[in-house]
Amino acid sequence: MDTKFYKKNLEWTNNFVQRNIDAIERNYKKFPSKNRWNCNCHVVHDNDLDAEPIDYEFLRSEYEKIAIDFCESRGLKFNGLGPIWYNYYKSGQYQEPHDHDGGYTFIHYMIFDKNIHSSTKFTDKDIESPEIDQGDILIFDGKIQHYVPANDSTSPRLTTAFTFDTETVTPDKQINLDFLFPTPMWWTDLHLDTNAIANECYQLRDSQPDSRGRSTINGWQSDDLKFDVSQRSLLKLIDEVTMVSNNIFRSQYLEDGDRRTLTILNYWVCINPSGGYNARHIHPGSFMSGVYYVKCIEDGDQGSIQFHRPDLEDFIIRQHDLKHNDTSYPPVQGRLLLFPSQLAHSVDSNEMDSDRIAVSFNIGIND
Repeated sequence: MDTKFYKKNLEWTNNFVQRNIDAIERNYKKFPSKNRWNCNCHVVHDNDLDAEPIDYEFLRSEYEKIAIDFCESRGLKFNGLGPIWYNYYKSGQYQEPHDHDGGYTFIHYMIFDKNIHSSTKFTDKDIESPEIDQGDILIFDGKIQHYVPANDSTSPRLTTAFTFDTETVTPDKQINLDFLFPTPMWWTDLHLDTNAIANECYQLRDSQPDSRGRSTINGWQSDDLKFDVSQRSLLKLIDEVTMVSNNIFRSQYLEDGDRRTLTILNYWVCINPSGGYNARHIHPGSFMSGVYYVKCIEDGDQGSIQFHRPDLEDFIIRQHDLKHNDTSYPPVQGRLLLFPSQLAHSVDSNEMDSDRIAVSFNIGIND
């Protein structure tokens, strides 16, 4: 038996009471202890033809949405609401212990003052009644026996209630989701001298003032760099990237006995000042690509790298205005990102007055 409670407060409760209390009072005057059970309280069902109806249509619409949400959160199939009724307790009136065979019980506390009214009680002493405020709804297993003690105050207590049936979703009816060929993204923090690498990057810019452009807008991009021993700090970075990428390659791509390796095909420096960014692009002709962040401000808005869906998938989603999202990674100084070269990506604008320096590279397979 499920002894867990679902509780939620409905903001429209007071407004509903104000609109319907006169009809409830008129019904009470006609038959103050009308009910279908062995209890002393005023109970009216939505199918009682001899009573003035309240706005059951509104209640059914609102309650059904809540019941469906409840079922979906628990992997249950909603099988519809039963009749709705209200219980109106004036001084001395009560509800005897009872249960509802099967399904769930739903109670809405329409007029309720926790300082003078009793919440729903349970005959099982191990089940503690949750604290209730006016406007709360309470859903619980219909097989749990419950009751309402006599109203000891002169202030009336009003609840609405109903039961609803559910069905466990069996595996053959459940919709399952598998992700085929997920796109990998690898990242690690390298312990290198980023200040020394930054100095070499600025020296390269001084020796080649004109940016080669390509995807870099309002920034500077070097030509492909040589593996020059004078660039000692950059070469240490290349050695680290080679080691990390080969660890990935061996563990995730190679069969036992396959001794192929990865190598850096080309690499370059990108310096984006304020307003600098990189347009969407891919890296054709290589197996893996990556970026290492040499200089950036922690938690600064210096341009996250955005990864995009494949063009055809992206076109279809956007053509039909469907829910979609890209994935971004903010720059972190000293961090290396590696990703498949065919994965489209771009870099947001640097919104700060400090350069963002990155080294990018393409990696190929030594066949």
